[in-house]
Amino acid sequence: LANLCEKLGDLPEALRLNGSIIKINPKTEVPYMNMGNYYLNRADESTAVKYFEKAALLDPENQKLFIDLGDYFKENGDLKKARYYYDKANNVKQLNFSE
Repeated sequence: LANLCEKLGDLPEALRLNGSIIKINPKTEVPYMNMGNYYLNRADESTAVKYFEKAALLDPENQKLFIDLGDYFKENGDLKKARYYYDKANNVKQLNFSE
């Protein structure tokens, strides 16, 4: 329902619903990704990154998310955090190839 609200342009309702989903089930990454995208689209990168980092903790196999976070921190001069996320992405890749 939250995604439908977002697609229909009712972003405040989508934000509210994602917040409710997080309260009900804080261990699913999807609403954190949605919230991150919501704030990213409003140029609130620092809030968006907090949600994306939480999603990354909940979805340790999401290689693209780790790469995106690495890129973000690299572009913003935090090379230590960039390396951390690139290493996480690399570890996911290695796990996928070993299966």
